[in-house]
Amino acid sequence: MRHWFLLSLALNVSLILSIVNEFGTQKAGEVSQTMQLCLQPSSSCAATTTRTEPPDDGERVFDLSRGDPTMYEAYWKKVGDEATVVIPGSQSMSYFSDVTNICWFLEPELGSEVRRLHKVVGNAVTEGRHVVVGTGSSQLFLAALYALSPQDAHVPISVVAQVPYYSVSLPDSDGPPQARPIQMGRGCADFQQREDLYRTCHFPNNPDGYTRGPVVNGSEGILVHDLAYYWPQYTPISSPADHDLMLFTLSKSTGHGGTRIGWALVKDQEVARRMIKFIELTTIGVSKDAQLRAAKILRVISDSSERTASSEQDESFFEFSHHLLAKRWKLLREAVEHSEIFSLPVFLPAFCTFRNRVSEPQPAVSFESPLSSDSMAKLTSVFSMRHWFLLSLALNVSLILSIVNEFGTQKAGEVSQTMQLCLQPSSSCAATTTRTEPPDDGERVFDLSRGDPTMYEAYWKKVGDEATVVIPGSQSMSYFSDVTNICWFLEPELGSEVRRLHKVVGNAVTEGRHIVVGTGSSQLFLAALYALSPQDAHVPISVVAQVPYYSVYPILTDLLKPGLFKWAGDAQIFNKERTYIELVTSPNNPDGYTRGPVVNGSEGILVHDLAYYWPQYTPISSPADHDLMLFTLSKSTGHGGTRIGWALVKDQEVARRMIKFIELTTIGVSKDAQLRAAKILRVISDSSERTASSEQDESFFEFSHHLLAKRWKLLREAVEHSEIFSLPVFLPAFCTFRNRVSEPQPGFAWLKCEGDIEDCESFLRGNKGIILDSRREALFEQGSDPKYDKGSPASARAGWQRVSLKIFSVEKDILVHLDPPKFIN
Repeated sequence: MRHWFLLSLALNVSLILSIVNEFGTQKAGEVSQTMQLCLQPSSSCAATTTRTEPPDDGERVFDLSRGDPTMYEAYWKKVGDEATVVIPGSQSMSYFSDVTNICWFLEPELGSEVRRLHKVVGNAVTEGRHVVVGTGSSQLFLAALYALSPQDAHVPISVVAQVPYYSVSLPDSDGPPQARPIQMGRGCADFQQREDLYRTCHFPNNPDGYTRGPVVNGSEGILVHDLAYYWPQYTPISSPADHDLMLFTLSKSTGHGGTRIGWALVKDQEVARRMIKFIELTTIGVSKDAQLRAAKILRVISDSSERTASSEQDESFFEFSHHLLAKRWKLLREAVEHSEIFSLPVFLPAFCTFRNRVSEPQPAVSFESPLSSDSMAKLTSVFSMRHWFLLSLALNVSLILSIVNEFGTQKAGEVSQTMQLCLQPSSSCAATTTRTEPPDDGERVFDLSRGDPTMYEAYWKKVGDEATVVIPGSQSMSYFSDVTNICWFLEPELGSEVRRLHKVVGNAVTEGRHIVVGTGSSQLFLAALYALSPQDAHVPISVVAQVPYYSVYPILTDLLKPGLFKWAGDAQIFNKERTYIELVTSPNNPDGYTRGPVVNGSEGILVHDLAYYWPQYTPISSPADHDLMLFTLSKSTGHGGTRIGWALVKDQEVARRMIKFIELTTIGVSKDAQLRAAKILRVISDSSERTASSEQDESFFEFSHHLLAKRWKLLREAVEHSEIFSLPVFLPAFCTFRNRVSEPQPGFAWLKCEGDIEDCESFLRGNKGIILDSRREALFEQGSDPKYDKGSPASARAGWQRVSLKIFSVEKDILVHLDPPKFIN
């Protein structure tokens, strides 16, 4: 592999040609050593979180480490409004998309357009396949590793690919080998072990562009086919791909890298379920805003292809992109022919069923070979010889973090939320990937294992166009947002609105903090654990939290088994004399009380989860001023479907490592989701500032505070007439934002079963029509009283206008019926 390098045709062609022509005469030191080329203008190019600055002598510096899929931008500008997506402020607030689908977070519109496009192009079989959507194909790759790895194996499963392979596919691994269910092999050709084997097949291959098939001769192999480039602009479509697990991505097919959408076609239902479980736990689904935009883009492509098939007047997307790549390959071949250094691979023409003609493969990447040892000597003065992967359209980032190679021992189908209940109608509520159907007797069944943050929907409907975001088809195609920012995928607009809102509310210090955006706070939680864990420790760092704690913490902590960190339980009884991470949730989920750290040790590293530190839930006493603070859009505004969270991080190196984790697991965060989040936060800040100067307008926080106050009043009245439950008592405090004394009113209620009921969960589980989460130990462990259960007035529908039902739910937590003994009518 020392004699090959990869060149991107997705980049600026004139720059590519000039650099190719100059290679023979470059002197050592004139070009900085690197293994990846990016020839985009500097405004759209970033190597990693470390940027390259121009030298003092004024010479031009090329950042050669990464490309960007914006070469199709001209087509989408030409399409105009046809590809524009409009998302009102009240749309897609729920976490859930379609609970009749195994992939409950897949927008039906996107699922339909994925199947339609594959049928139009003829590049993949979709019949008998489950469509699993992910935040880019990187997340799907990790989900596939998790789903296909035996959870009870004594040795880790090996993962191999034929050399040369995509450099992100086979990460190195940290941590003790005995903790790893997966190990990374070398190339397929020399793999001889007789054990379970996970093989990745890229077709066409990245980086060399050739078609591929499996090469290991073994009966135990499990195949994953990465078909990112199996589209007619890159290669002739010979027949529909018909494999058990196939990966695709929007960035390669349409050029919309910033949307962060990928999908898998999965034949086996249990494999699909486990992939969905991985995505559910790590990011709680996929941004609906990104999915809606992806659906619109795919529809435009299918429409243009069908119109072109019946009329030659229109140029379809695939014809446009095919002609563009053909032009770039022609220019590149002409330049290489006049070069004394390089040669290009030769591809055999083949019949393309989609274009209905013979055509030659023209990959988005060029795998080049120097012609002689003398040429290689010249080339070593220009590039690092560590390996010759230069960036393609597919954003060739550095190796995936070893942390993501280590997967937990979750059993298939295991429910992720403990004792969590949901009141929403069945169309907007799903506990896990397993759905609950109504019983044959026609009685209504409530799936009580998860809530949904849609209770603020009425406010956003009232706001109207002020909260609507409009995204043209040609906008935000790049992976990159702001390469002058350490968090290069953070949209500047969102960063500004985050800082503004915290200043308006007064709930967090942002000065001297880096903003790290994530696909929800779950991803940021994992990123924080990775960033704070010592990389050279002999034992994993312990992660603790005070009981009762958010039930997802232990599941997420142990999901990947990285050898870097592990769940150690209740912070109140943790007394080991070594470094630890303590999670401090305040106001706490599930009991609603304010919290501080409880471990009495000098080696503690604190992460503050402040998801509910907003004035509708609790009095704002002062700006939180901690080293690492987590927030999420779903709790602050109710937009759970957007999947946006952010961290305020004081230490730059911690921020860098969190950003690296997100870069390698999802290659950033959806720009569409960020743009919508920025618009939502701006509306909230504007309404708060208007209300401060005039009492005519009702701000978002006043609306949401009054709504929760009403629900808590109804709940307390119901509980007072009950002989079964009691509620916690919260002390009023002065709120600096509302400028008055107010009482905490959490988005959930921590109920205690009174009298002879010793186990609240068993009591609820025994009542007809209620389904609870099967994992009890995560919420009730190490001294937590089983007489308690958690519920919430924070869910939007059913029961609040009809107090006789006495049902309440928690956003992502619990639903309880308060009219014993018959709970559901």
